Amino acid sequence: MEEELIELGSPTASKRVILLHGLTGTASVIRPVAEYLCKRLGEDYSFLLPTAPIIKVKQFNGEPAHAWFDVKSSDFRREADIDGIFESSDRIASLVRNEISQGVSPKDIYLGGFSQGGVIALTTALLEPFAVAGVFAFSSYLPLEDQLTSRMTD
Repeated sequence: MEEELIELGSPTASKRVILLHGLTGTASVIRPVAEYLCKRLGEDYSFLLPTAPIIKVKQFNGEPAHAWFDVKSSDFRREADIDGIFESSDRIASLVRNEISQGVSPKDIYLGGFSQGGVIALTTALLEPFAVAGVFAFSSYLPLEDQLTSRMTD
């Protein structure tokens, strides 16, 4: 199954918001939030809603779920899935680079997410060389402080 990507708003909108769902969610689950924001923000904004891949989540006894990275235990800060976080961050960075290649300025791109999606939005904003307009994370956290600090860009 190909991963879902929902696009909302005008493709010619000057500003883009890449909005990421949380653990077990999908683009369809977060769509009502994007639809609400689209109405409130107006025609200048469009939204990209990617869906995380289905992976086996250790915290769920290895059951498959949509997740941006594995959750190995309830102490998610101590046992972070470093590779999974960086892989998902790379995937979102490629979405940003695609928007830039289509003529959208990085200063018109916003990254945001809930829970795991917030982790990926924050990580991407810190690691990539492009300076996005803004980043937001709800019910989230910033993991991998040491690994991020050593990889951060200007």
